[in-house]
Amino acid sequence: MRILIQECKKMLSVRLLLLLALFTVLFYNMFFELNLYPAGGQCTDSPYDMPYAAKLIRKYGSTLPVTEKGKIEKEVEDLKKQSTELIREDSALVKAGISDFDTMMKERGRLADYTDEQMSEKEQKEKEAIMDFTSFETEGEKIMFQIQYANSLLDDFALTDRPEVNLLRSGAFYILQTDMSKMPVMILICYAVLLVAYHVRERIRGVMPLYSTTKTGREIYPIQYLGGFICCLIIGVLQLLAYTIVWYAKGMGIFWQCPAWETRGIECWIKGISFGQYMGIYEILVLLFCIAAMALIYGLARLAQGYITGVVLSIPSCVITGAAGSVIFEGLCSSFNMFSMKMWELYALIGCAVLAVLVVYFRLRWDEKSTHYGCPSKQAY
Repeated sequence: MRILIQECKKMLSVRLLLLLALFTVLFYNMFFELNLYPAGGQCTDSPYDMPYAAKLIRKYGSTLPVTEKGKIEKEVEDLKKQSTELIREDSALVKAGISDFDTMMKERGRLADYTDEQMSEKEQKEKEAIMDFTSFETEGEKIMFQIQYANSLLDDFALTDRPEVNLLRSGAFYILQTDMSKMPVMILICYAVLLVAYHVRERIRGVMPLYSTTKTGREIYPIQYLGGFICCLIIGVLQLLAYTIVWYAKGMGIFWQCPAWETRGIECWIKGISFGQYMGIYEILVLLFCIAAMALIYGLARLAQGYITGVVLSIPSCVITGAAGSVIFEGLCSSFNMFSMKMWELYALIGCAVLAVLVVYFRLRWDEKSTHYGCPSKQAY
């Protein structure tokens, strides 16, 4: 146990952890859809739809029976009244003869069909006043998008074949699916940095030949692998925990209580679970895949002669395994597949786990027999 703890300490150096933290922040800002919330990442560029959906869930609960369609109709009426009050306070719109929301939207649609050359000076001023009211992150723009969203809910009431409408929108599914398909890439890069740096340092210290030439030394190999497994498990759990915390901090935790299905007949491959359970299962499967892929990275790290060689070996392994993970998880928990899934992705995950166990078993067996007449084999270390 003492040796195991010491090996873990060598892997999880403070400088390396700071480097991984910096890399994680950069990865979030460059690739994750969650970073764009509330705008983008939810099948719309509007920054108002998802927060408004969260507001409705707090007000009415995660689902609404089809018999309570009137609640959403009242929401639309209230929003139109709010917009009309703002319109009547806007001198440019009042001067253009617009006094309520419906009139404004009708004029907006009519003027959109004309170019500036085809419009009169009065119509150009009217169009400009409408654009100023419904654009540039104004309160008028916010209410307009909220009304559009509420109207889409009314469409769901009309089109659903279920007894209730789920207030969870596809945007939450989209954000999670997109980010979790990228999560294996980030975690595997962290694993590569962790394991390659550790084994290169061991090689530079000149202890690898010593391990190979003695029976006691060769017993260190399983401990090193176990230490790598524990450290990678810790890093993977921390990465997924950090993502969950950011998700909650952005106010998206409200969606966890909703059922994991969409109103128009699309369901998760696991029936009868909440969106929070769906997210937890997704994260566990991502972690399982990354731990399985860690076996390949461990084997390559053992071959690295130096940091440059380690980088050269790590790049293709992270690209290949990360791309495989992206394909698997983009399909496995997709909420947009209208057809029944063949579930090959789940079998692929199981296959990765079995392959990882075999790779580790034969690698450690090789380490046990890593000498030939007292001379260490090059491949052993």
